[in-house]
Amino acid sequence: MRLLKIIQLLFIFLLILSSCNLSSCNVGGDQENEVGEIDFGEVNPDKVVEKTLTVQFNSAAQNDTSAFLEFEFVDRQGRGVQGMKFKLGRQGINNKFRITPADVDPYGKVRVGIIFPRNAREQDYFGYLILTNASNNLQQNISLNDTTNIINLHNKIAKFHAIYVIPMESWLFWSILLGSLFSFLAIVAFILTRDNMPFGKKTFKYGTLGFPGGELSSVKLEKLAVYDLSKVFDIQAGLTIEPYDKRTGSTKKRFARIRNKTDLDIKINYDGADQIIGATEDFYNMDELKIYTPDNKVYYVTYTNPKIVRTNNI
Repeated sequence: MRLLKIIQLLFIFLLILSSCNLSSCNVGGDQENEVGEIDFGEVNPDKVVEKTLTVQFNSAAQNDTSAFLEFEFVDRQGRGVQGMKFKLGRQGINNKFRITPADVDPYGKVRVGIIFPRNAREQDYFGYLILTNASNNLQQNISLNDTTNIINLHNKIAKFHAIYVIPMESWLFWSILLGSLFSFLAIVAFILTRDNMPFGKKTFKYGTLGFPGGELSSVKLEKLAVYDLSKVFDIQAGLTIEPYDKRTGSTKKRFARIRNKTDLDIKINYDGADQIIGATEDFYNMDELKIYTPDNKVYYVTYTNPKIVRTNNI
């Protein structure tokens, strides 16, 4: 009699042992320390992000109408996750939910989704998916990944991670983008149009004008874009001194060029000799300009710039 009872108990134990095999709970990621990974990634307000959960019931469990496995999403402290909602397939669920053989497809897969309401806090969410309950015949020999890794109720099935991000409103995004673009272009335009930049005016870097006749005290040309001698002496308009770049040898230097659009008799004196100038003439260090007017007046202008020496440029 006792032997018969032992055989019956052994038969019942074997029946329960073979009733369920949860062979995989790996969701879209590699295994780490035998625990799966469910990474929902970035989640926006009211948008559902789904991952696949694999739960394989054996034939005995599939024929059992009362068979179920219950899971729960918990935070790192083991408390039920708050501030988000979940979906199982198309059905809305809480953080604690049940999966039955009818919920999975022929390959043992079911889609689990996560949803954040718009007023949820923007942050990274971490936690675990744990096994909290199972039908009576499924509470033993539930395995993770293979039959040698038996799991019990309240064991961790997988880690989960989600980042809740509220995207910027499109009008604000485009406003910032266009504002940044216009600001960038304005800065570039400001830089390029400054003095001596590609689209800016060219100015003198060195040089001093002297007026031996006492009309003016000496004038530094540095940072000036043009110097109008016609206005200084109140003569026919069109006699100016302007900066320009000229290559001498392997270097480029900033010269002062006399530009003459007048009918006046104008000469430049260097090395003790006078030279009549034409429409343009370069000014070198210690040169002297002589301007003859129709009423027999002569105006003198000297130029000093040790960086531009005639003997090095002829």
